[in-house]
Amino acid sequence: MEKKVFGLFIIILLLIGYTSQATQNIQAPSNRANEHGQKAKPPALPSVQINPEQPIIVGEEDDQGTSSKKETGSHLFDPLKIAAGDTVAGMKVLSVEASTVPGSNQQTATVRFSGEATISGEYTCHNNDELLGSVIAFTVDDQEHHQLPRITYDERKLWFVFSNHDEAAKVFGSPGSRGRATVVINDYIIRYAPTDTYNEARLLKVIK
Repeated sequence: MEKKVFGLFIIILLLIGYTSQATQNIQAPSNRANEHGQKAKPPALPSVQINPEQPIIVGEEDDQGTSSKKETGSHLFDPLKIAAGDTVAGMKVLSVEASTVPGSNQQTATVRFSGEATISGEYTCHNNDELLGSVIAFTVDDQEHHQLPRITYDERKLWFVFSNHDEAAKVFGSPGSRGRATVVINDYIIRYAPTDTYNEARLLKVIK
């Protein structure tokens, strides 16, 4: 009887050992299959700090060194503070030449503009004037000074000569003629210096 019990006990142990080994053999390939089938995790991306865009201020240089164009709110301007492309009194600046006379606080300036302006005033057809020669001068009415660009420190009477003299002479008459008119001009040029000089403009048409 004892031999039978002992033999049965041996058989049970053998069955338990066989079952455990079989289970391990089945699970091992499954684990290896999972290891090969699992996708690799992508590498972590470095963190990036985003800075807000810096605004470009009108009238100052941007990162490329180009000057932003500006429009003044007045017909008065400082020639040392404007540049080609700026707009004054509705006229675009084409070029600026400005400097200070050495040994003084006086300034010289030549500023060229493009754009039209309609103004009223008095014309005078000079003939061999001591300073001007044979030119046609136009003096702008005081109430219309704001129609043209003007240097802030320029206290001269506002007048100019027509650069296209021959065309103007056909309209305004012979030397010695005087009168009033409303005209349309362009290509306005300001010349300022501590000496005798004058402004110029091109006559486009006479309204009246």
